[in-house]
This record gives sequence, structure tokens and C-alpha cells, in this order.
Amino acid sequence: MICSSESGVKKFLEVDAAWKVLSDQTSRRHYDMKRREQELKQDWTVDSTVYLQDMTWDSDECEYTYCCRCGGRFSVSKEEVDGVLVCCDTCSLTIFVALNDNIEMSK
Repeated sequence: MICSSESGVKKFLEVDAAWKVLSDQTSRRHYDMKRREQELKQDWTVDSTVYLQDMTWDSDECEYTYCCRCGGRFSVSKEEVDGVLVCCDTCSLTIFVALNDNIEMSK
């Protein structure tokens, strides 16, 4: 797989940011607590994490959408886009929507 230097730099920066969070005990503990808190609040399991850049903007509906493997779709408005759980409109699957640069969840 060949990637452009721009996408390579972007991926490196994402990995570097994640490493900075996860390599420090205090920030890692904070990150783990936030993730655990989210898991305890939800009533269903999360199938996967989907980044905003992987979703499609639907200008007619004014929302971001993502296709589910069942053929349904996940939809989220622009205002609620970061750190939200979204259910498929057809099946019981749920995704976690995150911004690419939101490694620490909230700070």
C-alpha cells in the first residue's frame, strides 16, 4: 500500500498524539476512566468507532450518515457529532462517533 506524504504525516500525528496520552500514567488513567464511564452509561454494546471523516455529509437532511453492514444507516446531526453513540435505523448495531483529533475523548 502506498500512501501520500500528507496522509502519512496525518497518520503519524494521530499515532503520536495517542502515544502521548497512553504513555503517561496520569493521562492514560484519565482516558481509561472516560472510556469506562461511557461503557457503563450505555445500554448496548458498541460495534465499532467511526471517525467523522469516514462519514458522509447529507446536505438535504443536514446530518452525517454512515452505512451499516445490514443495509441500514447511522445518522447524526452536526451539533451532536463528537463522542456520541448512534444506533442503526434498521438493526441493533451501535457505533461510537469520534473526531479524528479527539484522542483523549475530552480534556
